[in-house]
Amino acid sequence: MKKILFGLLLLPAALWAQTETLTGKIVKKPWSKTTQSYCAQGGSYLVLSTKDGKEHVLDFTKNNTDGSNFINKTVSLNGQKVEKVITKDPNSMEQRPISAMGEDDGNYRCEVFEVHSVKAGKNGKNVKNSKPNKK
Repeated sequence: MKKILFGLLLLPAALWAQTETLTGKIVKKPWSKTTQSYCAQGGSYLVLSTKDGKEHVLDFTKNNTDGSNFINKTVSLNGQKVEKVITKDPNSMEQRPISAMGEDDGNYRCEVFEVHSVKAGKNGKNVKNSKPNKK
């Protein structure tokens, strides 16, 4: 029993992360000079806009889709919030956000919602899994 408990303590923190379900509308945002856009790391990007007014930057890479078929639709997303670390290229002259906490190690940290599955409609009704069908 002690060996099992000790083994569990050695598991990566990512395995302990709790999945959660967020409901809202997926919105496509254009690139802008904002921390949210920098966190998304690309041109246009997707966010989940929830009823409480929060916007969550979405990461669909673990879901085998880009999420574009759910733009402007109300969905329930299952996944987890993860810290994204963007490492600064030492040879680059890019403009980038800096830490507000004064602990700038050259890297930028932000939070994204890693999507595991998508259900269209409020409360998961009209279920449509976002993973493409293989032909």
